[in-house]
Amino acid sequence: LPPYSLLVLDEAQNVEEAATRFLGSTLSPRGIKMILHRVYDQHGHGALVALENALAGLKLPGGERAALGEFIRRQIHPALADAELALDSGFEAITRAYEALSERAAAAGNKARGGRRRAAPSPAPESAQEAGGAAPAAIGEPAATGATSRKPLRLVAAMLQDPVMADAQAAAHHIASNLELLANRLWQFVQRAQVAETLLNNRDFMSVRAACNSLRDRTLAIRDFFDPVSAGE
Repeated sequence: LPPYSLLVLDEAQNVEEAATRFLGSTLSPRGIKMILHRVYDQHGHGALVALENALAGLKLPGGERAALGEFIRRQIHPALADAELALDSGFEAITRAYEALSERAAAAGNKARGGRRRAAPSPAPESAQEAGGAAPAAIGEPAATGATSRKPLRLVAAMLQDPVMADAQAAAHHIASNLELLANRLWQFVQRAQVAETLLNNRDFMSVRAACNSLRDRTLAIRDFFDPVSAGE
């Protein structure tokens, strides 16, 4: 905005939510799984399957063709399965921590109002972090089907030090470690397979390479979000 002496906001009650949406970033298990399933899904579809089938026709040195197929089966497939399991269990732990914080915040607000209104049970919230003036970041989604999303919970550095967040932080770093391992193994495949120049413009090959970058971005975002040190800077 240019310099101003008076600022008038229409629908000002929505400013906080709009700022979170436009200036922040969002992470959810559903979004990350979409990346994983573009590479490989439980039905045996995905870019990696197409590339594995294409290996037979590639001009690769020595036994590299067979070695790449073995690398996919023994290194990438297990890493994909582990990443998906980490997402499921990790976001359950994160949701439980956010529910506990939401209920505590609701109870504190109710007490401050003299107990005039009874706090209703909070559905699993989409959560947000606001630290050091940085743009907030939202993470999570309702765990129960049909659950109603509520106003994001603001997490400041002090809340990240709360004991209730310990399990959520451990789960988040477990998710990040699994995503990082998968991204690294996919990148190793990309580096080895690109020797076959016919793959460079292959759509499935480009999808796997894009997945590497996306997973690395998600890994950094998760670690930054749940790191109380960086949140306090």
